[in-house]
Amino acid sequence: MIIPPIDPGYVKCPALETWLTRGGDDRIECNPHGLNAYGYPPHPLPDWHGFSACTASVISPSAWEAARLLHERLPDALTSAQGFQEWARIGSALLWLNGLDDLAGLRLVFAASGTDAHGLAARLTRQAEGKMQVTVMADPAETGSRILDTLRAATGGDGERLVTLPVRQVDGSRYPVERVDAAFEAEVEGWLKRGYGVRLIVLDVSKTGLTVPGRDCVVRLKRYHGPDLATVVDASQFRLSTTALRTYLTAGCLVILTGSKFLGGPAFSGVLLLPAEVASGKATPLIRAMSRDTHSNRGLLLRWEAALSELERLRQRPEQAVMQFKRHFIASVSHALMDQAGLALLDEPVLEDEESGILAFWLRERKNGRQATEARTRQVFDKLQNEWLSTCPGFSLGQPVRCGQVGENGRVVLRLALSAPLVCAGVEDPERVIAWALQGVARLMEPVYR
Repeated sequence: MIIPPIDPGYVKCPALETWLTRGGDDRIECNPHGLNAYGYPPHPLPDWHGFSACTASVISPSAWEAARLLHERLPDALTSAQGFQEWARIGSALLWLNGLDDLAGLRLVFAASGTDAHGLAARLTRQAEGKMQVTVMADPAETGSRILDTLRAATGGDGERLVTLPVRQVDGSRYPVERVDAAFEAEVEGWLKRGYGVRLIVLDVSKTGLTVPGRDCVVRLKRYHGPDLATVVDASQFRLSTTALRTYLTAGCLVILTGSKFLGGPAFSGVLLLPAEVASGKATPLIRAMSRDTHSNRGLLLRWEAALSELERLRQRPEQAVMQFKRHFIASVSHALMDQAGLALLDEPVLEDEESGILAFWLRERKNGRQATEARTRQVFDKLQNEWLSTCPGFSLGQPVRCGQVGENGRVVLRLALSAPLVCAGVEDPERVIAWALQGVARLMEPVYR
């Protein structure tokens, strides 16, 4: 293991490094080499070009500075009352930056991670005692690794069922949107007719950049079935537009966001957005209890401060310029990936990919052109992850994920993902950011053909 260098261009603060690894779970704790479970340190790295924001990111110098200033301002022992004030400030800023500050009755419940936010959402959407309930969601391979266990823990008991629907074919290629939407509609309506309460979990977007079921389908189902259909939108990647976010909330959907994927903040910073109809009545005491749990979580507060600084920088860029860069990036990099003999795109990019900014691809073996095995893909990734941390400029990709049928016919893909810091840089100089991505891919090809 090569210990990564430290960016000399930021003000060091060992106490902040420690706090950024607290208030979550074992995945953000550092090993003896100073790296978390994702392979990254809790401090900035020099000249870092990270395209791993679908998994986790290295904190940027500007986000570090935002967190450091808050850390210096906070007392050593953060009281619940002081924490409440800071969380109110964070929450107000998050709503304002997303154009949601005018939605009456909207509540925020912060959580250590998107996974924890799922657990909160499941508790809030449980049916009354004695009422049968089913959760309908996409293939678990497309979402967080611990989501299924969290759902089972939060909803365990008599009358609880879980149905997962495939969104990709056995070879990993995605099913047509119309087919996926029709399957979800049929499943939801079938269970409702049988007298079950239904909890629909929407991915916007998934690990590989899919929105399932589609937004129009979700809103149509929610508005038709109303309170009989509890709808939780897993937008943990935070890659949806402010318009889409508002549409979900005004339709009555709960929405999960994090500051650690697209925004590029430190790993583990979740929040659950609750529309007025969910955040009132019998749910109020539970929501208050959930919120109290985070008031004194200093690590979580600092991670959200860092993430919000990245969101604020992004919102300062014209929306049209942001979308124009995303389209240019996806088109340029996808064409370059298709021209590489040792790589193959998982999906042909479509409009939703331009918004998500995720490109998934798989490796081909040099000898026969067949897809690399899962073991081979992970071997290449792990080797390069170690090398990239110690080189300058640094580079990173999203961790390997499975999709389609597991085994010989399935796919294990790597992912190249945009982040808010990269988008901000790309609006200023798009060709430079595209060059960073292509240079990184070129370095990836070296071990593929050794």
